[in-house]
Amino acid sequence: MAASAWGVKPLECAMNSAFRALPLSLSVVFLFVVLAAFPPTLFGQAVFGSISGSVTDPSGAGIPGAKVIIIDAGKGVSYNTSTNESGFYTQSHLIVGLYEIRIEASGFGAYVQRNVSVEVDAVTQVNARLTIGQLGQVVNVSGEVPLLKTERSDVSDTITQKTVQE
Repeated sequence: MAASAWGVKPLECAMNSAFRALPLSLSVVFLFVVLAAFPPTLFGQAVFGSISGSVTDPSGAGIPGAKVIIIDAGKGVSYNTSTNESGFYTQSHLIVGLYEIRIEASGFGAYVQRNVSVEVDAVTQVNARLTIGQLGQVVNVSGEVPLLKTERSDVSDTITQKTVQE
């Protein structure tokens, strides 16, 4: 074999560069082995779920601005949200467990659903059809009976004998 300008044979150069690249290639192989040993599900553990749904009137039309209260049955923590202009709502980042849903809207009866289960990385659908509420009318009468004017004697009335006999 002929020597190169630096006095190194071409085959020796090729082998030296191959041995220098060996640690890099071993590192890459080791990285792939480690990644394959741990399943991807271990990298991103989800712990939250969410509740969403629609709120409609008896005709099926969405009710905008309805108040939605979601209460964690175990902890007593409540989350408040409201429906959008189409009657839809959503509440995310809920810890897994059982919840109570209360929905209220002006002019409609309240809706309550208990034992709503929230699962990990899942959306629980709770749709509510509200009934027309009882229209209540409160009449406040605040009138005072005029008092007898005891300080003045100009108010008088005459009673006849006929009135007394009746």
